[in-house]
Amino acid sequence: MMSITTIVAALSSAAIILITLTHNLKGRSSETLPPNSPPTVPSFIPWAGSLLSFLWDAQTFLHGCRSTYGSVFRLKMVGRHYTVITDADGIMNVMRDPQKVLASPNVTLMEAGGDLELGSIGQAIHDKLAVSVMRIFSPRTIPIISPVLIEQFRTNFRNFASLSDGHSRVMLTHFVGQTMYSSVCMALWGPRFPTETFSEFYLIDSNLLRLLSPMLLPPRKSVHARETIKTLLGEYMAGLGQDEEEYGGMEVPIAIHDLEIPAPVKEGLFLGLMFGLHSNTFRTTTWLMQYLLCDKQLWARLREEVDTAINKHFGSLQKLISAPPHLFGETFFPLLDSALKETMRLSIVAVILRRATVDCDILINEHKSVHIKEGEYVYTHRDRINMSDEYFENAKTFRADRFMNYTEEQPQPMSTFGGGAHICKGREFAIYEMKIFAILCLRLLDFEAERPDGSSAEGYIPEAVYAYPTPVYFPKDLYIYVRPRQDPDIESI
Repeated sequence: MMSITTIVAALSSAAIILITLTHNLKGRSSETLPPNSPPTVPSFIPWAGSLLSFLWDAQTFLHGCRSTYGSVFRLKMVGRHYTVITDADGIMNVMRDPQKVLASPNVTLMEAGGDLELGSIGQAIHDKLAVSVMRIFSPRTIPIISPVLIEQFRTNFRNFASLSDGHSRVMLTHFVGQTMYSSVCMALWGPRFPTETFSEFYLIDSNLLRLLSPMLLPPRKSVHARETIKTLLGEYMAGLGQDEEEYGGMEVPIAIHDLEIPAPVKEGLFLGLMFGLHSNTFRTTTWLMQYLLCDKQLWARLREEVDTAINKHFGSLQKLISAPPHLFGETFFPLLDSALKETMRLSIVAVILRRATVDCDILINEHKSVHIKEGEYVYTHRDRINMSDEYFENAKTFRADRFMNYTEEQPQPMSTFGGGAHICKGREFAIYEMKIFAILCLRLLDFEAERPDGSSAEGYIPEAVYAYPTPVYFPKDLYIYVRPRQDPDIESI
């Protein structure tokens, strides 16, 4: 019998196709195929094609197709053709897109803001905002943002420690999410930003698939939460320029505010960008903390690494805080760096979807390429790399030190940040944000973690919940007690 996770995973993957069909209505591709087209999986249901098999158990279905037709094959579903690539080199070539012929479908987190109806100007707006995003999240800008970010982290730590008071437990997702959301928003957009909107953001994030898909009935509370946060974002943008102190990311809301589009669309764009900024890092950091808090020995090893780096190499926590971002990597924090990479390897969703903008050939390996027609879709199954014992020993097991002695000959896992032309523009800031959060937790706080039923969390890894369209699985709740670290030689929160 299939598990709930397997069913949800199949439905989530299928939702990519269903939503894409709704948002990208194009003419049906011709059945005339060139010689280097991959084999087509036969189907006997008009229009729907292989959809029912895919919905029933996507993993088993795709595995069977791979065994029968090879590492690359075509599926017909809901009137569209999808070329499925499960070969590691082919997946990497799709990710890198060296010819720049593959586009991300118009199913993005920007649509979390509602029906934006950007039409023909959508790409121009996207390109304009991408320039601002790249500028504010460049490595050169991080030192400008970091002092406020870290101070806000510590303020939130104090608030949660006071709330726990040694006796009251809080959900780990709320501790991580509230801290990162309010701290990053404050550092980027100043004290006028409505950071109290995390509860609405969390509700939308938890139901994003149902909000995006016209095939599913959206939950009323999430719709109300989306309208509430959009209204507050509109009020925030309306006040820009009125005695506003310049903060590190102010360029983005100003750029959105200056667009010649209706106010509700501006609010939706801003909310969509916020999802791109927060959702992935929040989920990934929550998974990282769960792995660490469920293994006391690993927590102790990482705490020793952090204390050693601060005491011997930086001299003080304050000097570490003001250090350039590249020093937070494997030189001084090799185990933490490896643990974060391992977390991203295990938590990333397997699917990536691209649409061919022209007729093109995609290189699968040095001996083989496949032809993709304009308007058709390429569907890559990244679990063939991330979760395969062929590339990673005991691939489904979290091993914090897996990447400490990594060599160039070994394949890099598919990361949360994509690759090539479509790589995440804010990845440098995201990595820095997640690492400094973990470092401060290890240095300044003591935790006690327990399962939802109150039993010890030692050795307990909660089950992943697939939640397209965000690229990172949504973790179930672990409960924690948060206290200031009890060590006279350590700085106070």
